[in-house]
Amino acid sequence: MRISYLARIKKLTKFIFSRIIFAHADVVPWFAERGKIDESSTYSGLFSKEIKGSLKWNHYSTVYDKLLSKYTSQPNLKVLEIGIQDGGSQRILKRYFPNSATIMGIDVDERCLNLNTGTLLRLGSSRDKMFLQSVVREMGGVDVVIDDGSHRSSDQKMAFESLFPLLSNDGIYIVEDLEHSYFWKSGGAPYLPTTFWNYAKRTTEMLNYSFRVYPKLGMLNVKSSDLFSVSFYPQVIAFHKLKKIGRAHV
Repeated sequence: MRISYLARIKKLTKFIFSRIIFAHADVVPWFAERGKIDESSTYSGLFSKEIKGSLKWNHYSTVYDKLLSKYTSQPNLKVLEIGIQDGGSQRILKRYFPNSATIMGIDVDERCLNLNTGTLLRLGSSRDKMFLQSVVREMGGVDVVIDDGSHRSSDQKMAFESLFPLLSNDGIYIVEDLEHSYFWKSGGAPYLPTTFWNYAKRTTEMLNYSFRVYPKLGMLNVKSSDLFSVSFYPQVIAFHKLKKIGRAHV
């Protein structure tokens, strides 16, 4: 218990330190703004009520409301989150999507399986393509994916290339905490071409792939016909999947 306690303290200290480095006037850690958000059924309101277990940047709640509000009325929604930690985000998602949604979280830490989240929890790695496929089969498909896992670019890339093809039409794939694309400890660095942030920037070329004549290099492995949009926010990227149809020239 002593080792586990010290490890958790160390992890939390590193987390807070990394947030302080990147904090500025309008992007501050969640605990600096707790209690100032309207209590409501929005993600922002639910986030403010979660006492523990959801360590996120304050502006994420605004981003999630923008990206996910359209899905709140969708029946039988399938939501997969990579990274459970203390289960706070799982509890928020369970309340945010009330219409019989299937919420599943996956993690490599077996202690997560004992959390009381009211959601499905499974043990496994986001680097394991077969495991991810089995999870999606168990869920009966997937409409929303949120990657809050290891934050390593190589893991994020592998998970995306395994799960995005399985995402339903009009589904959304969100990757957060992308400040780690600039951290050496996470395999990142400014301008390093192999960070997930830079992979995603180059992948925007797929949006106009039918007009390109040069080979696609250094991009995420995704069909151009599946990728409808790529949205960038501070530390967050969202990929919207929507089958493209032929366009008439006007």
